[in-house]
Amino acid sequence: MSCFRPLLCGFSLFLLSPCHPVLAQEGEVRYVVCGALIDPVEGRVRQNVTVEIRGERITDVRRSSPLPDTADVIDLGDATCMPGLFEMHAHLAADGTLFSSSYGFSNSETALIQLRQAQRAMKDGFTTIRSTAEWGAYALVDVRNHINKGHYEGPRLFVAPHNLSPTGGHGDINDYPADAAVRLTGEIVLAGTDNVRETVRREIKYGADWVKISASGGVMSEHDDVTVASFTQEEMDAWADETHRYKKKITAHVHGNDAAVMAAKAGFDSIEHGTMIEDDAIQLMVENGVWLVPTVWIVDEVARRCEAAGADSPSQSNCEKIMQVKAVRDQSFRKARAAGVKMAYGVDAIWGVQDNPKEFSSLVGLGVSEMEAIQMATINGATMLDLQDELGSVEPGKRADIVAVAGNPLTDISEMERVKFVMKDGSVYLNELEINQE
Repeated sequence: MSCFRPLLCGFSLFLLSPCHPVLAQEGEVRYVVCGALIDPVEGRVRQNVTVEIRGERITDVRRSSPLPDTADVIDLGDATCMPGLFEMHAHLAADGTLFSSSYGFSNSETALIQLRQAQRAMKDGFTTIRSTAEWGAYALVDVRNHINKGHYEGPRLFVAPHNLSPTGGHGDINDYPADAAVRLTGEIVLAGTDNVRETVRREIKYGADWVKISASGGVMSEHDDVTVASFTQEEMDAWADETHRYKKKITAHVHGNDAAVMAAKAGFDSIEHGTMIEDDAIQLMVENGVWLVPTVWIVDEVARRCEAAGADSPSQSNCEKIMQVKAVRDQSFRKARAAGVKMAYGVDAIWGVQDNPKEFSSLVGLGVSEMEAIQMATINGATMLDLQDELGSVEPGKRADIVAVAGNPLTDISEMERVKFVMKDGSVYLNELEINQE
């Protein structure tokens, strides 16, 4: 039996493709042999490891020894294995065409873009993805559901359907005049706690796993201020209370410190970006167990595009705001890390998911160790989603999500940009390491 069919026709996951991944069968035993295995729970590396898998779950992890000739073995040679990766700040509708389209995609076209991007992200090892606001109504909820039903292959998706915003906030569409022939607005929440609670109920009704709001202004939006908190404290409290009452989780887009303080006081589950947070917000985040998804790479990338001043350069106001954010980002990040704020890996790859792996090098560039960066993308992401008993490490009893690279990412973190093997739930979706299996 060949375990190498995905490579023969490229990385294609659509069920209509003539080439399919090597899917796990119930009760089938398979072995993955690794030169090294990164254990993010213990923060150590095990050498010469064999992972035994039955169906979709890991049944044993042991030092490699000879296996029977009849065993179904995927021998990855000297490759470094690790758990499947988590991307905790995705926008799967944003593939580089979104911003030039004036939001001109239908919901069906958006769903196709999201499915394609989700599959592309899994090629880079991201077997679990949390989307933090999309375009196309609730299209990604449908994509998630069809993947879960087995109609299409793709990563696990956890969906915050919209970027919920006050009038004129980061989630609104502020580029157009009030007297435009066709008035365009974002997902606007009118003032008041009753409107907040009704919005939460609507999101959950239509399939939200998470609720996502814009608690401050943003960089890639017009006429809003990154330092201004978008909601009142009473509204922030209502956001968190109503979401948690329905047993869901809530996150907030935050740049300025005031919004971070308010979100932490309200008991939000996580904060996105947190580029300008100060000591008081950091202390509250630690005390209340609020996660930070720092999205380091995107800040640097927007700043780079502004400095290049090319055809793809953001607007003048976007560039002014990114410089304001970047001036304090490094200090805020390092203070939060030193204080013990829990952090998970997220990218905010608004020009396409092919940029997802670049966050690793950006994190290391800010002083994060290679092991810690991998922990952020594995066990930390799993813990943030309450999936630490199912995913996030390669251990008996957990789901068989395994990723491998040819080299050692603990000495060269750029190896994470060259994933060569991807397994999700015991099924092989990419294998560029083992080419002679029969």
